[in-house]
Parts: sequence; structure tokens; C-alpha cells
Amino acid sequence: MSEKREDRIYQAIKGSSEINVGNYISVKIKGTGFLGLGKEQVELRGRAASEKDKAKIEEIAKENAGGLEIVSMIRLDTTTR
Repeated sequence: MSEKREDRIYQAIKGSSEINVGNYISVKIKGTGFLGLGKEQVELRGRAASEKDKAKIEEIAKENAGGLEIVSMIRLDTTTR
């Protein structure tokens, strides 16, 4: 179930025309707490080309997460500036 949700979030991010090329993002749904048995969260990792792209990626993830909390570990890619 979580793999389908991960894929849906990833495809929504990848398919957005509002995000510039050059963003490298992975999406993983993880459980919190002891042995990951707590509530589920969507973890975003990777690089965004700009602050605007980062914010849009987080917004798209939230819209497609089905109410799960978004944990963003996205950093800005300073090599593209």
C-alpha cells in the first residue's frame, strides 16, 4: 500500500510543470517510533534547484500524501547557481 502512495507522490512531483529540471528527489514512506511501528510519515530526500522548487515539491507531496506528515530533508543544490 505504501509503495503505491510513494509512487503516486513521486509521479506527481516528477510530472509537475511548475518544477524546473534539475531537482533530484526520492520519496519514502516510513514508520516512526520503535522499529518503525508508529505512525507513517512521507520522507522527501534529495536536492532542489531553488527555494521555490523545494517549496513546490513539498506542497505537491502534501497534496498527495493522504494526510500523512511530510518530513522534508531536501537541500538546495548550490552547484546549479
